[in-house]
Amino acid sequence: MRGEDRAGGTDAAHRDRRLARMDAFRRDMLELIREALATLDPDAFHRHLLARAVDVVPGAQSGAMVLWDEESDAYRFVAAVGYDLDGLRHLRLPAKLAGFEHPDGESTPRIVRWPRPSPPELGREAVAALSEHGREGEIASVLIVPILRGERIRAFLTLDNFDDDDAFDDEAVQMGRLFAGHVEVLLQRFDLEADLQRLAFHDRLTGLPNRTLFLSRLERRLAEVGRGPWAILYMDLDNLKPINDSFGHHAGDEALQIVAQRLAELNAEGHEVSRLGGDEFAVVVDGAEDEAHRVGRRLLASVQRPMATEGHTVYLGASIGIGLYPDHGTAATDLMRRADVAMYQAKTRLGRNAVVTFEPTMEAAPLERLLLEEALRKALDEHQFVLHYQPRVSVATGRIRSLEALVRWRHPERGLVPPGVFIPLAERTRLIHPLGRYILETAAGEARRWRERGFGDLRIAVNLAAKQLERDGFLSEIDEVLGEAGLPVQAVEFEVTESVAMTDVTTNAARLAALKDLGATVALDDFGMGHSSLAYLRDLPVDVIKIDRTFLSGLEPDDPNRAIVGAITLLGQSLGRAVVAEGVETRAQWDAVRAIGVDEAQGFLLARPMPREAIDRLLERGDVLVP
Repeated sequence: MRGEDRAGGTDAAHRDRRLARMDAFRRDMLELIREALATLDPDAFHRHLLARAVDVVPGAQSGAMVLWDEESDAYRFVAAVGYDLDGLRHLRLPAKLAGFEHPDGESTPRIVRWPRPSPPELGREAVAALSEHGREGEIASVLIVPILRGERIRAFLTLDNFDDDDAFDDEAVQMGRLFAGHVEVLLQRFDLEADLQRLAFHDRLTGLPNRTLFLSRLERRLAEVGRGPWAILYMDLDNLKPINDSFGHHAGDEALQIVAQRLAELNAEGHEVSRLGGDEFAVVVDGAEDEAHRVGRRLLASVQRPMATEGHTVYLGASIGIGLYPDHGTAATDLMRRADVAMYQAKTRLGRNAVVTFEPTMEAAPLERLLLEEALRKALDEHQFVLHYQPRVSVATGRIRSLEALVRWRHPERGLVPPGVFIPLAERTRLIHPLGRYILETAAGEARRWRERGFGDLRIAVNLAAKQLERDGFLSEIDEVLGEAGLPVQAVEFEVTESVAMTDVTTNAARLAALKDLGATVALDDFGMGHSSLAYLRDLPVDVIKIDRTFLSGLEPDDPNRAIVGAITLLGQSLGRAVVAEGVETRAQWDAVRAIGVDEAQGFLLARPMPREAIDRLLERGDVLVP
């Protein structure tokens, strides 16, 4: 009986030690997750991950981690313990070999006895590399830990033992399964970060580098001492608007994609092609003016070739301006501006479909811009600005949660002047400060009136420009304006675009935090189109994340945008932020954002921007804005 007691005590002690190891292992994994979220460094994460596994999984003496590589359609080594990783990085292993014929989609770790010598299916190169940079031929058993992404195996963790064919037991398998579950979540995080970084630096429609990447490369080029001469070709497409108007935006988008494919041929020759936005492209060409003109003529000929879009044959033209380095400047802003000025001359003076090199006589400020600035000052004095309001609704209930104040300029002669024209001008001339005060005063007055009429939970959203955020005394001005309007600051939401917030993260984070300290709500607008870093999203003191409208194009179940919107929503909500989908224009998009679980939505499908009288009627009716 006493022997049975001793046996039972031994089993209990063994079980307690095992439970203690599992508990320690879970704590290790939580610490690893915190490290990964803090560093956002995939290489360091892979190394720490594998080292931790080799250290804590019973029976493990060395190991490797292989990750699926889309380009090579095979697995590649990303971490190794007991092997020389540098000697293995070039290897690519097919799925059958990387997982030792592990069944596709199967999540349970497996124990495999390593054949000696290594199986010939590995290939001569792989066997030679393992022999040279590891302990090939000495391995006795391997624990294969698959790491899934959805139903597909994204990575394998292989843990080796050199001494015992039966080194790994059920406890090791259980640890491997737990390990894989945590790693799967983190790999999804890194995938999302990589996708957002790619989207931040490449144009979604054409796949070409975007303005941000173009300017970054331009600065690096300018920093290379002794490099030159070279040129910037600034190209603006002609006749794209008639295609959009006649055949729809899908036809225009298709035309832009065809142009991008034709321009991409220049990349193979060493030229750098980028899409700056809209119908504007830029090409950097090594060489003097003659070479720049030769490439410019090729660009024109390429663009002017007929193209088929949406079943129609269409024709585009282009106007191209050239800025030469170092003749026309040694700073990126100077070269870009002068190439742009030359392009404008090609479009207006030569009637389009022309290539023009910048000349100093072109740089005089256009009369049109001077007249517009004068008109803007007059508009402020004569109260030509009006506000329209666009509702933002709860996805769950369809009820209006807030109203975004959008400024409109009704010029007595020009008609409606687009905000994209006068807001940048207001920022350049510092007229943004009186204009911004007018917007806040007017919106606050209307918000107080709506609250007095019984809509007390309605928030008003006001956009902030970079110059406003930077201005000393801005917080006291907000306090003063809201005090005069009789509106509590809790009823106001201030929106800043991601690009503004990221200009100086530390300084702007402090300014946004000060806004929150006043009691205001802070929203990050156009999320995903600037730096798109999830680490910054965690650190910025914002209450609301507004996902940029470009991510809402498509949203079919297999569309990458749907996965990104879903991941941003999940992460934002886990950080305590409300998530808003901007630009909801179709029923399919509405259904998609509801299925994803976005908190609020805004877009033409729900309600267009409208004057206060229309908002009054909408609120009085108590409409639920569900399509």
